[in-house]
Amino acid sequence: MREEIMNSVRSNIKLLVELDPECTKSYNMLVVMYWNMFEDAQDVSKCTSCESITRAFRSLVSKKEIILDEVTEEVRDREEKGFHEVFSNG
Repeated sequence: MREEIMNSVRSNIKLLVELDPECTKSYNMLVVMYWNMFEDAQDVSKCTSCESITRAFRSLVSKKEIILDEVTEEVRDREEKGFHEVFSNG
């Protein structure tokens, strides 16, 4: 059942990106647009979690089912490196 839900989330994300590729530039924009398009955004407590949406999105990117533009990819890489510098155990 959980896999069916995640497949649905991934399918919804692919559709959303087709309709508005700008949502790939910001996780916040992606989540809000997802909630507005596919769920009752008036009650976010009933919506798919932010983590599930962003995790499914990252999975699609890693599988090359969604391609980020070069600038967005560079920004994400830089932010990831900064995160690891701050939160790594070394």
